[in-house]
Amino acid sequence: ARTALAAYFFITGALLPVWASRIPAITAQTGVGPDTLGIALLGLGVAAAVTARAAGAVLDRFGPRLAVVPAAVAASAALLLPGTATGAAHLTAALVLLGTAQSFLNVCVNTQAAHLQKSQGRSMLSTFHAFVSIGGCAGALTGVASTRLGLDPLTTFQVGGLALAVLALGAARPLLRRMPPTEPAARPTSGSPAAEGPRFRPSTSPMVLLLGGLALAGVLAE
Repeated sequence: ARTALAAYFFITGALLPVWASRIPAITAQTGVGPDTLGIALLGLGVAAAVTARAAGAVLDRFGPRLAVVPAAVAASAALLLPGTATGAAHLTAALVLLGTAQSFLNVCVNTQAAHLQKSQGRSMLSTFHAFVSIGGCAGALTGVASTRLGLDPLTTFQVGGLALAVLALGAARPLLRRMPPTEPAARPTSGSPAAEGPRFRPSTSPMVLLLGGLALAGVLAE
């Protein structure tokens, strides 16, 4: 189960570096300038942030175990979309979909890893996150190799997306057979505080604010 789940962390890490490594070729293909490219990249980031916030409700209802495989296949397919872009609007829409798919997969694998860690009673998340970094290196190297070979962006994304989809499907059986099932979140009973609706109360804890600031800085640097 750990090896199978690690494969999905690898996929999560590889997706965006494959795309990012071909940004110069994509800008030439679409004719977008730096300002328009910035807007397209903003669309990817906003879509990822919104999806990360909303994905929890989906996983609470169905559980992450059954969502990981289709999320990985969908994200691998979404990698092809920027390669088909012919203009600014098309590229922005493609990156919004890619950001949505990759972010949902990211939430799925981390939620499943947290459940596995809890069930086995030992720390695993740091090991799984190492596979994200390994996947990022593999994705970047894929872009470098495709550039050296003279491949266009769409061909690069087709090869990368197909390889990641095959890996996702290959790891599906051991993941589903060996991963402990997770129960969907119980619905609140009538009259309980949860049933009255969510109450958003921002935390003012210095530690929470510090961790949030560090996370923001890390994402901006990335």
